[in-house]
Amino acid sequence: MAVVITVAIWASSRTDDPVASGLGPTDSVTTVADDLTAESTGAVVAGPATIANVVSYDPDGEDLTELPELVPNAIDGSEGTSWQTVCYSNKYMGGKAGVGLVVELSSAATGSMDLTFGAKPWAVQIYAADSIPASVAEWGAPVDKRFSTEKLSATFDLGAVPHTHILILLTELAPDPGCSANVPFRGRISEISITPT
Repeated sequence: MAVVITVAIWASSRTDDPVASGLGPTDSVTTVADDLTAESTGAVVAGPATIANVVSYDPDGEDLTELPELVPNAIDGSEGTSWQTVCYSNKYMGGKAGVGLVVELSSAATGSMDLTFGAKPWAVQIYAADSIPASVAEWGAPVDKRFSTEKLSATFDLGAVPHTHILILLTELAPDPGCSANVPFRGRISEISITPT
């Protein structure tokens, strides 16, 4: 029987000339760099999968993260706060593979993920693994991917094989009035709902 876990999450974009905006709480969170150098501290329990941890992911960045201090805003249950990246000079992030969030589950699962975006157009690829690889290529092939210029929500498949880590990778960003004219693009994810099976 599927159990629905809903986590409010906002996401966004990044540039060679970073522009941070709307910094939220500076609560301590686990970063991708932490996960790459040590085993995850998220508890793995029996039963239906739940969200154990969320980290920002910027595989082409120097520290592999994207505004990790904003990650608590993505899981605080309020759509008035958000995780977001810095602004980018073009919608494809200057040739980066993408930026996004990694959701760690309490146990391996398949199922589906509903994402609501804060702006359009958007393009997203979903990957699944049992750890956090250092590069996008090491995640393997995406288990799902979608693009839209009209809709602000979509349902993604999590793949046929159960995994503990789900990567939400933004690969195209929308214009954002909160960014400057030189770096006008940023992506946003306003909500994540996971239905594990």
